[in-house]
Amino acid sequence: MMDTEDPRILAKRLRVRYPLAAASDEVNNKFGGIEGLPTTMLDDRQGIVREKIIGFDIHGCHRIRVEATALMNERICRTRRR
Repeated sequence: MMDTEDPRILAKRLRVRYPLAAASDEVNNKFGGIEGLPTTMLDDRQGIVREKIIGFDIHGCHRIRVEATALMNERICRTRRR
């Protein structure tokens, strides 16, 4: 990923007040590639990406909530079967 400005300088200039992370191309590729910002990913307990939303999506919050609820119910069902 070629950046035109150091992310720390950009964050300071924009007065970003939340934690930021930067990753090498190798790490980025291990996460399936970040194609745009923001990127929201929901992983299950095995680390498998179950939902990925690229960019701002007005319906994204609902999609994440639905998938997260399904994942939590999946865990509860497995626990109850034992």
